[in-house]
Amino acid sequence: MKLTEKRIRDLKPKPKQFFVWDDELPGFGVRVGASSSKSYVLRYRVGGGRTGQQRRATLSKCSSITLESARRIAREYFADIRNGGDPLGDRRKQRAEPTCNDLFDRYIIDHAAEHKAVKSRQEDERYITKVLKPKFGTRKVRDITLSDAEALHKSLRSTPIAANRVLSLFSKILNLAERWHMREVRSNPCSAVARNPEESRDRYYSTSEIQSIGRALRELEPTSNPFAILAIKLAFLLGVRIGEIQNMKWENINFETQRLTIEKSKTGRQQLSLPTDALDLLSACKQVGPFVIAGRGTDKPLDYKSIHGVWVKIRGIAGLENARVHDLRHTTATLAAGTGAGAHLIRDLIGHKTLAMANRYVGRMDEPVSDLREQVAGQITKNLNFEQNELKET
Repeated sequence: MKLTEKRIRDLKPKPKQFFVWDDELPGFGVRVGASSSKSYVLRYRVGGGRTGQQRRATLSKCSSITLESARRIAREYFADIRNGGDPLGDRRKQRAEPTCNDLFDRYIIDHAAEHKAVKSRQEDERYITKVLKPKFGTRKVRDITLSDAEALHKSLRSTPIAANRVLSLFSKILNLAERWHMREVRSNPCSAVARNPEESRDRYYSTSEIQSIGRALRELEPTSNPFAILAIKLAFLLGVRIGEIQNMKWENINFETQRLTIEKSKTGRQQLSLPTDALDLLSACKQVGPFVIAGRGTDKPLDYKSIHGVWVKIRGIAGLENARVHDLRHTTATLAAGTGAGAHLIRDLIGHKTLAMANRYVGRMDEPVSDLREQVAGQITKNLNFEQNELKET
């Protein structure tokens, strides 16, 4: 029969898959699976004539392209076959011998786009474009060795922290290559490379520093991007990652139940309760698109560079050299520990993956007390100096 869009829609599944071939274009047809899936397929021979080996190749799901487009692609394939080509053989060869460029592209499209926040994804793409593709792009995935991983890490020794980040990213990508059957299982060479030592960065803000940040926010608010200001305030109030704030959509907020759903979290899908102060900020915010932290276009979130630019001004006014936006998250956790909250609560509050990470803050329960002691000591010292000054004057 001649295939039409309606005839394809009307095809019903059977206990076993079956094929319906097109009268208009011999060798082109539709495969109907037992689960009702439908795909456009080719049937052809390689090796010449009727004695050649018969093969079938899948073009696409019927739901992905139109019948007209599928016929056009099929004609192009048949023209190649007449010239000695073999679409299925070429595809198998490509799958069997993927290059690192193939792997990097698949990582960005199939993994990072689905599972990573905007800032983290942009950082991965930057490392892939500037470092990994130039070094390994044309290499076969299966050929990457320990010496390659060591050379990569050593080549970045002038920036030891960045060297660790690039190696960790490459390691993650090679782990996915194993899952995608591009490398043998447990063959990742990056796991054997010693990382550069890093100082633990558990910076958090004291009461006086928080007050300084508040004053800086008030000073900058009239002249700064309102969505960048909002992102920083929400990061403080919610204790979530700035990338999760960027990806927040209005549809993720339920004002009635006071709940926020974070779809693209580092630790998976999360649901958080919204404190009153955060709800007040969100209620007062103008909705100009799907994202709460709206970018210049209405369909995209504000980029991290814009948020960071405002943060740099805030820390300059507050006198907090090298302070990071991420330290707001550490501060939230530390303040929670100061209330006597245990590791389980802190883990759930800020979305840590493990109790071990949350336990970092539990040990700080006495540090807010240290801030209080500092304030009291300051008042005592002031009073003492005041008395000494009075004695000097008399």
